[in-house]
Amino acid sequence: MKNKLLTFACALLTLSLTAQDAAEATTAETAAETAVTTASKYNEALAELKAKNYAGASSLFDETLAMADSTEDADIIKLASSNSAISKYYLGNAQLKEGKMDEAMATYEM
Repeated sequence: MKNKLLTFACALLTLSLTAQDAAEATTAETAAETAVTTASKYNEALAELKAKNYAGASSLFDETLAMADSTEDADIIKLASSNSAISKYYLGNAQLKEGKMDEAMATYEM
């Protein structure tokens, strides 16, 4: 009886540790997927900025900042913040050239 109880306890401990390892692996995979997604979103925004699609770039930089994790994506946050400001500056300038003063002012205030 003691052997069966001991065997059962060992099996339970093994299952518990296996489940814990699986949960930690899933968490690590999710974090890695988020980082890739954040980086790819940033790269997409940067491509729009380089293509002079300032409205699209501004929107994508905002999405990047919203999805970024402050601990894991600190470098991306710094770059996206800076480039977001640049895209909004150029978007505001384009709106001014089109005579859209109110829109330009709203863009500059973002």
